[in-house]
Amino acid sequence: MFNKTPAFKIVGSASKDEEKEAEEKLYGFFSGKHLNDIRSEILVEIEKLEYGKTGEELGAIEFANQMTNDLITTCGMVPYDFPSENIHIFPASFYRKTTGSGGAGRADHVRQAIVLNADKVRDKGNLRFANIVFHEMLHIKSFASFKIQTVGEGRVVALYQRGFEIEVERRSYDEDEIYPRSEGLFGGLNEALITYCERYFISKVLESGLFKEEREWLGSKEAQELKGEISRRENIPEEDIYTVNKNGMYDMYSYLAHEAVLERVVDKIYRDNLREFNSRDEVIAEFLKAVFSGYTQKIATLVNGSFGFGSFKVLGTMKEDKKSATDMLGYFK
Repeated sequence: MFNKTPAFKIVGSASKDEEKEAEEKLYGFFSGKHLNDIRSEILVEIEKLEYGKTGEELGAIEFANQMTNDLITTCGMVPYDFPSENIHIFPASFYRKTTGSGGAGRADHVRQAIVLNADKVRDKGNLRFANIVFHEMLHIKSFASFKIQTVGEGRVVALYQRGFEIEVERRSYDEDEIYPRSEGLFGGLNEALITYCERYFISKVLESGLFKEEREWLGSKEAQELKGEISRRENIPEEDIYTVNKNGMYDMYSYLAHEAVLERVVDKIYRDNLREFNSRDEVIAEFLKAVFSGYTQKIATLVNGSFGFGSFKVLGTMKEDKKSATDMLGYFK
């Protein structure tokens, strides 16, 4: 069974009329109207600058949609298909203008859109493109709730929770940033869990019929030797490198320091709860259920039970930068 659309939850002190209007707006964005309220001059730039998607890119998007749905189903929830029309590939300069960032991708829950930086996702291997799409799609299919807040003299729909991340606040109100960056508590934990899921996704891509030439190269002796050489030279675990090309350019999973924190937390929870869990994977499954449902109380109980009262709140302070994750490793010993 599939839902045709995600479920949109409005929280806070909004009136019933505001809630209804917000839900209609979000459903509209999801259903192909996510460009409707953009300023005309920005819309002209989008129509002029947006790249069309190649057949291989559309195949990667379809596979990422399928794999995210598989994860949602595994967690006992009803999946839905995210429309490829809501995924946009922009030149680097326009991506930075509309997101305020030089990153590779952004999932915008309010506009129900994923935007990608062409300089970071194109001509660098299909596997990289697919992994970035999967990462952002897992973000956008995570549980989301919204609030109505006052900005200037108007009332706008804003994100409140996505996955574990709560009390989300927009970081900029630059009118050109139509896909703005926002940040809240537990953002680092979100990234840790999605990075863990990237390994599952890449393994499934390599078992699929996608990207035949790239898969055959990565399975070759030459590619394996090159990965080993990079691992030794850069002092990084070989299993953290998911792709490498013939020129020695390689890609690693997204938030490895954050994933290390998650693994340490999961290991101790598993050891402390052997009667409840038969494997580490069962503990990870509880984290995934929380991401897709928005109910985090069980995870809070498990973390506090293994590391002491208040530890879950400490974990929530882990931000998306590497130093924050490294510091967190010192706490969760």
